[in-house]
Amino acid sequence: GTALISAACHRSIAGSHANGRRAPGDSRCGITLIDLVLTTLILGVIAVVTTPRFTGVLAEYRVRAAADRIAADLNYARHQARQTSTTASVTFFAAPPAYQFSGVRHLDFDGDYEVALNDIGYSVTLTSIDFDGETTLLFNEHGLPFTGSPLQALQSGSILVNSGTLERTVVIDEQTGKASVQ
Repeated sequence: GTALISAACHRSIAGSHANGRRAPGDSRCGITLIDLVLTTLILGVIAVVTTPRFTGVLAEYRVRAAADRIAADLNYARHQARQTSTTASVTFFAAPPAYQFSGVRHLDFDGDYEVALNDIGYSVTLTSIDFDGETTLLFNEHGLPFTGSPLQALQSGSILVNSGTLERTVVIDEQTGKASVQ
């Protein structure tokens, strides 16, 4: 393969006349149109085969990253409630997928703030938000989860995050208030 091309190119260079013309019978070195077409065809086949896998991996990443972000933010709200001995609440919205904090200090500025998942690149939906039938979760001064009006200890809490056919569930432990991804 490579040795033949190298030898042919070497003969071509060695066999050229002093005036720059090639000697009769010398072959040229280079890439032919057939080489280009075959290379393009092979790259096209590789692209067609790998694109669905890449799309699936990207959707899996989005779901996992969004669920991890939600769990981390819920745990942060719980931590803030315990640290400041005050209540902190998180209200979720299905469309567009977002959640808003109240009584939770933002890392960069003071005041309540909202996380809009699609605006920051997650491209997911929240297909189920259920804190005993409510969409707001409250952490008391001990970091324990409550919901409803009047406030009652959380019996079960989960958020279903999905992208396409992939999904992850963020679950709130009823005893501790800790959020985890399943």
